[in-house]
Amino acid sequence: TLVSEKAAPDSEAERLQTALTPELYALAEEAAAGVNLPLSFFDDTEPWFFSLNIVVLKLKQLGFSGDYGVDKYLLTQAAEAGKDIIALETLAEQLDIFDTLSIETQQTFVEQTLTELDTLESSFNDMRVAWHEGDVAAMEALATLDPAIYPELHDKLLTERNLNWVSEITPMLADSEDYLIVVGAAHMLGETGLV
Repeated sequence: TLVSEKAAPDSEAERLQTALTPELYALAEEAAAGVNLPLSFFDDTEPWFFSLNIVVLKLKQLGFSGDYGVDKYLLTQAAEAGKDIIALETLAEQLDIFDTLSIETQQTFVEQTLTELDTLESSFNDMRVAWHEGDVAAMEALATLDPAIYPELHDKLLTERNLNWVSEITPMLADSEDYLIVVGAAHMLGETGLV
């Protein structure tokens, strides 16, 4: 599949166990065990794939579900109403964001993910409250990537995507049709936000 193709390392240096220090690999092993999954499941993947999945698995373990997300709700409503759904990017483009990260950025991504895993529940609850209350400052602090920690990931995940989307969205603004454009909150915040 496309996901397994993108997650597969292009070289031995990009394999999870090779890319991580022994200490970081041991922490990853502990985190994987905490969600009842052997780390060997990720042996033939790049570090970014582990980071994304360990967060999803931890959130599921904590009782969070994508079935209750705003995006899922709006997609269901649009489909039921017979509305056209236009994607601003493809799945391949989304996966390329992570697949093209340098190995150093992937190492930092894993380290930061493992550091924040224990506070994931409270962070997500804080984000939910900030979103519900319309607290933009709190959302910006919670939902955006710190460019000082993640310069490459911040640029690829937020700045570059926002710039790419502008070329997709601009013609919609000149069209007489009505459009509802749905993006994650982090894309609307900060200096590089779409707003």
